[in-house]
This record gives sequence, structure tokens and C-alpha cells, in this order.
Amino acid sequence: MNTIIESPHIILTEQLQDYIMEKASKLAHIDEHLLKCEVTIKLDNSSTDDNKVCEMIVSGDKRRLFASSRSKTFEESVLQVVHALEKQIEEKKIAPRSNGKKIEMNTDYQS
Repeated sequence: MNTIIESPHIILTEQLQDYIMEKASKLAHIDEHLLKCEVTIKLDNSSTDDNKVCEMIVSGDKRRLFASSRSKTFEESVLQVVHALEKQIEEKKIAPRSNGKKIEMNTDYQS
């Protein structure tokens, strides 16, 4: 998966970049159809401590998922966003059928 990290007006440490890459790669292991991950790290103009914002857009195979989080640290924001995207990916893997029953999309049928 191609991961792009943007951080307007912020210089990210190599440690934070590695952390973001590690967490974003977890999403590719969950769904191999994901092709691109765009991560935006920014500071919000607020007077509270939770002004570290992480936004992620993950796309691939005609779908696009988005999650955003704000917290006291960038690492915590990234972790919350990845958890939200993992939940979205798992929900998309289960598709409803016309009769109302749900089936797993990646289930291999054995005869």
C-alpha cells in the first residue's frame, strides 16, 4: 500500500513517521485490496490540550474510507484513527444478500 504523510506547518520526527507507517501497514494486512493511504497530521487552533489531529483516507477497489481523531498526542490520534478504519473495513467485508442474510465476502467455499 502506498502511504502518503502530510503535515502542514509541522516537522514530524522520524520516530512519528515510522509509527504512522507501521499503523497504516496494519490496514493493508486486514484488506489486501487497499491501495493508497493518505495521512494528514496537523495542530488545531484550540485552547485545549487535545489539539493534535490525525486524518486518514484509505482507498482502493472503488471504495474510500475516512476517519479523523483529535487527542493530546499524535500517537494517540493515529491509533484511534486506525481503530476506526479497522472497524469500517470489517463492516465492509460483510455484505447483505437480497434475502437479508449476511455472508462473508472473502469466504472460500469448499465442496
